[in-house]
Amino acid sequence: MKILAAALLFLIACSFKINAHQLSTAYLNLTKTENEQLVLKGQWQVAVIDLEHVIPFDINTNDVITWQEIKSQKESILKYLAKHLVVNQNDIGCKLHNEGDLKIDSHFNESYIVVPVQITCPTTQAFTINYSALFEVDANHKAIADIANFSRVFTLSENNQSFDTNSPN
Repeated sequence: MKILAAALLFLIACSFKINAHQLSTAYLNLTKTENEQLVLKGQWQVAVIDLEHVIPFDINTNDVITWQEIKSQKESILKYLAKHLVVNQNDIGCKLHNEGDLKIDSHFNESYIVVPVQITCPTTQAFTINYSALFEVDANHKAIADIANFSRVFTLSENNQSFDTNSPN
């Protein structure tokens, strides 16, 4: 009887499919330089699998995303980022630039697209970042940010955050 119960328990346990899923997480790292303006330079890193929900990379529909397919969508990636990473200073928009080529990196065995970013604001005063990337397809997405030595997490409910780089963190 014990053997029958153990076999039944084993069959039940094996009948469930286990899916491991990495949460949708992006990384935004920006360092500060300033003269008369505030300049933030760094990168946005986003998982290929996450960004593929909003920008189709698999152009030939063979279920394999190649680096060439990703690079061919560079303009779409930059437009998407410009729409979903908005920086303001005293209600004046700061300029978002792309400085350099896309790269690929790996986090937790997932491929990430590395997008170089430069943000230029008119003065060295406090600024606000509104981050809304991927929330339209995943309400649980988050961006872990290191902005001028301030650590923050952007979520759907906390997507608009202020920074004052002239005060101690």
